[in-house]
Amino acid sequence: MKVDANGNVTIDSPQGSMHVDAQTGSVKMAGKNGEKLSVRGGNPTPERVQTPEQPVVPTPPPGPSPEEIAKAEDEADKINVRAATVQHSVETLRQQQQAAGYNLRADISSSQDRMQAYLAKGNAALKAQDLKNTQKYFDLAEAELGKLEKFLGH
Repeated sequence: MKVDANGNVTIDSPQGSMHVDAQTGSVKMAGKNGEKLSVRGGNPTPERVQTPEQPVVPTPPPGPSPEEIAKAEDEADKINVRAATVQHSVETLRQQQQAAGYNLRADISSSQDRMQAYLAKGNAALKAQDLKNTQKYFDLAEAELGKLEKFLGH
């Protein structure tokens, strides 16, 4: 225990140190790890360290802008309409060929399946406002759609 000329008392222990200010009666404690503690009402609590105020810089909102979303939705509408048209034509051709005892070409059937899968993933990405994956999957769907349109003569 140490008492200075102003009557302040400092007590050191293996768990930390305690300082009593004689003028204010405040008690401050420092834990063994050096953290500062204040005692109010008999319970030690961490002391709040004041830091200089940082200027508040507004952060841009996360995700794409409303304009980017609107543009992607417009493109999605266009590719989905084209895909629906091709889908109908392929199904009509499939039915005609089955009636004649034939099957649709395997590459066309596979291309149709891939187009549907890519469109589903692109639409899901758009719904999640993930424009990077939206564009990726719509580009893949566009490639399959182009093959099918060429095959059908659209």
